[in-house]
Amino acid sequence: MRTVESKKLAKKKGGVFMPLYEYICKDCGNKFEELRKANEADLPIECPKCKSKNTKKALSLFGTSGGSSSTTASSAPVRKFG
Repeated sequence: MRTVESKKLAKKKGGVFMPLYEYICKDCGNKFEELRKANEADLPIECPKCKSKNTKKALSLFGTSGGSSSTTASSAPVRKFG
């Protein structure tokens, strides 16, 4: 089991795909997403709500399933139905 930062792909202008990262503002608590190059993900970013750069990249968890195996971000056992 692994925790993984949010690297959901989202389409950007010009047909280029970039990761979508989640951030939290330490000043106002706003949670927001931003398309950024992977090498820019940890650089300071401005909160769209209060304009502070006192932000941090949020740890995102995700789960996938399919076929005969399943991966989840939870520590609870996976139960398959059907």
